[in-house]
Amino acid sequence: MSFDQQAAYAILRDVASRDCIFGSVTALSATFVIDVSGSMDTRFTLNGTTYSRLSYVQQHLSQVISEQLKPYQQFNVIIYSSGARALFSAPVNATTANIKSALTFVAGLRAGGSTNTYAGLQLAFSSSKDTVAVYLLTDGVPDSGLAPRILQAIPQWEAQRAADRQIRIFATAFLLGPDSAADKQLSAAFMKQVAALTNGVYRNMDQTQ
Repeated sequence: MSFDQQAAYAILRDVASRDCIFGSVTALSATFVIDVSGSMDTRFTLNGTTYSRLSYVQQHLSQVISEQLKPYQQFNVIIYSSGARALFSAPVNATTANIKSALTFVAGLRAGGSTNTYAGLQLAFSSSKDTVAVYLLTDGVPDSGLAPRILQAIPQWEAQRAADRQIRIFATAFLLGPDSAADKQLSAAFMKQVAALTNGVYRNMDQTQ
C-alpha cells in the first residue's frame, strides 16, 4: 500500500459517520436528551419492520455512542418523562467502560409518563459548564404550559454560560407513527424554535416528509 493510500484510509477512519436521527456527533462534549414519555411506545412500520419509537431511537443512539464517539470526546445521556435523570452526574470521556455503561443504560429504557421537556433541558444545561452540544429528541410538545417557559428559559440558561461554552441544540422531532397532522405540526414548530434559539439544527423524522 502506498503512502497516499495509507493517508487516505486514515482520513476515512476519522470521518464521522452520519446517523439519520443524530447526524454526526463531533462536539468535544455532547449530551443526549431523550424523551421516554408514554407516547414513545407508539408503533410504526418502516421497510417492513415494526418498531416502537423508543426502540428505534435506542438502536440509533446505541450505534452513535459505540461507533461515533472518540475517547477524547465527553458525553452524557439524560432521559425525561414526568421528570429527568442523567446516566452520569456530568459528561464523561468516551472510554470503553463508559460506553459499555451507556449501552446498558440505553438498552434498559422503557416508555412511560408525561413529557417534561423543561426538566430534561434544564438538567443538560446545568450538569456541566463544558457541554457545547445537546441532542434533544422528542415525539411531541411538552406538557401543558411548558413550551413558552422553555423558549424563555433557553436564552437565560445560555446567558449564564461562558461565551465559548454556548450550547447548540440539535433538535429532532421524532414523528414516525400515527399521530394527527395537527399534533405533528405543533411538535415540529416547537422544535424548530428550540433549535433556532441556539443556532442549532432541526431535524424531522416523519414518514410523510
